[in-house]
Amino acid sequence: MKTMKRLLIADDQRDVLTALELLFKAEGISASTVTSPEAIVTSVQREHFDAVLMDLNYTRDTTSGEEGLDVLTRLASIPNSPPVIVMTAWGSIELAVEAMKRGARDFVTKPWDNRELLLTIGKNTEKEPVRYSRNELEVASQVQRKLWPGSPVALSSLTLSGHCRPVGAVGGDTFDFVPLGAGRLAFSLADVSGKGLPAALLMASLQAILRSGVGHGASDLAGFLEVANRHFFESTEPHHYATLFFAVYDETSRVLRYVSCGHPPAILVSGGAPVRKLGATAHAFGMFEALSPEVEEVRLDPGDALLMYSDGLLEAKSPGGEELGEAGLVATCMSFLQAEELPAHGFPRRLVDHVVEGLGFEQTDDMTLVLAHCL
Repeated sequence: MKTMKRLLIADDQRDVLTALELLFKAEGISASTVTSPEAIVTSVQREHFDAVLMDLNYTRDTTSGEEGLDVLTRLASIPNSPPVIVMTAWGSIELAVEAMKRGARDFVTKPWDNRELLLTIGKNTEKEPVRYSRNELEVASQVQRKLWPGSPVALSSLTLSGHCRPVGAVGGDTFDFVPLGAGRLAFSLADVSGKGLPAALLMASLQAILRSGVGHGASDLAGFLEVANRHFFESTEPHHYATLFFAVYDETSRVLRYVSCGHPPAILVSGGAPVRKLGATAHAFGMFEALSPEVEEVRLDPGDALLMYSDGLLEAKSPGGEELGEAGLVATCMSFLQAEELPAHGFPRRLVDHVVEGLGFEQTDDMTLVLAHCL
């Protein structure tokens, strides 16, 4: 006999809760409702649910979603917590992306389509969690590490080095360096949604898609990434996506052309000038079938250092519970840059290890850092 599914629905609007209760009741799904962030956490701690369907905003006239994001972080710390599906308005897709980074399994938009909502609930509650043996994870870890560049790559005017520290045996971060000949070099850093082996498989798929076309696509970076995005979208589930920083450097002109798909801003340190941030130029990679990236350019002069990173570094928590954040990461990078003689091929590894082991920050997600140093 098939067990009735149990859902926890959270929203501060009573009419929304009533409509959802009626919808699920007609489908033979048991639903409990709560109206506050605190009640979500308390309910999950006390009862078993197959999934949580929750809004991200609970304070009237507030659309930041911070309350809901905080709940996601708290739920992630509860053992065997149920999958979470968040609800958001169409105008808040970026908020949905951030929610999935914090552990949400999927998202639906308001106003919702009943059929699509039921399908989303179904696919997130019917599958049992997959358990992997230690040997399987060890093999997967070895395979994943071979996908990352094993040593720095250099042109006469630029050196690239990187390091990834997964939070588990395997993870969803990746970085890559691809020499293109004629003084050109492509490099990327990506953070795939999810964690563990499923994220690692997505990461391998994304890296293969990017590598397979970059040789011909480097001259038309926007067009290449539009096609690559469509391939990634078509080969993954709708709730899978990646943030991506992708760049091509030409040492003849010393110009770096880049696209940042929802990725944390890269940091450009140039002599005594203020730190420059290379922000997003497109939405997250693979979230939608169409991508219209804007290609930005920046000149890299001798002595410049460009640091690219995944948000696992930003989200590392101090012993006091504070996140490292962008300001803390910039300060740490600046202190390292001032203390080390570049190019230092082990720079990314030393900095990442220093955050965790030297400063005592707790690692909550995969951490990746790539350094491009100009000569």
